[in-house]
Amino acid sequence: MLGSWQRRRRFRAAREQCQHATLTAWLDAAERLEPGPIRETPILVADLELTGLDPESDEIISIGWTEIAEGRIRMADNQHLLIRPEGGVGKSAAIHELRDRDLAAGIPLAEGLDALFTAARGKPFLFHHAGLDAACLQRACERWAGCRPPMPVLDTLRMEAERRQRRGQPIPDGALRLGALRSSYGLPEHALHDALGDAIATAELLLVMAARNGGRQGLDLAPLLRWL
Repeated sequence: MLGSWQRRRRFRAAREQCQHATLTAWLDAAERLEPGPIRETPILVADLELTGLDPESDEIISIGWTEIAEGRIRMADNQHLLIRPEGGVGKSAAIHELRDRDLAAGIPLAEGLDALFTAARGKPFLFHHAGLDAACLQRACERWAGCRPPMPVLDTLRMEAERRQRRGQPIPDGALRLGALRSSYGLPEHALHDALGDAIATAELLLVMAARNGGRQGLDLAPLLRWL
């Protein structure tokens, strides 16, 4: 997490290094972000499928996203992109069920990143377990555009962990996984390990958490935003 002076320094360095107009425009808008109540803050809800769990070496093979605006999921803005990797998917195919032949017709990662950061301009990202996804995107941006951007993120996993910690509630192993957490909030099961499906599932979870925990004034996103 970054303090304000660290954030300004990171943004300045990123802009100086950035070699792509789309990411530069995203950086300019991201630095000015001032999230407020969820009904007034547009959000880009994203999920990545990877060839592994190491953000420094494993590849992005699909990107899915949806948008929340005025407190509602905008299904018309859904996107699911298959990304053609430089290497093979290996054993990770058993998790995400994407095979090398499925990805042969995918788009280059640079094209996917351009589309993602165009859609995300002026919006915070929402992930479930933001650390891995944000780190993967930062590494991908370094290769694509020459810089690792500061990432303004909301994280449903962290939000719930902090809520339970404040209340002194135990957190059993696995309780904060997306499926388990949705179940605890009364949401139905969803198909796991599909980037768009997981993004929609995360968006639904945030809206239910906001309705349950936001109080009469609605959920204020400003104290929940983290800069990674």
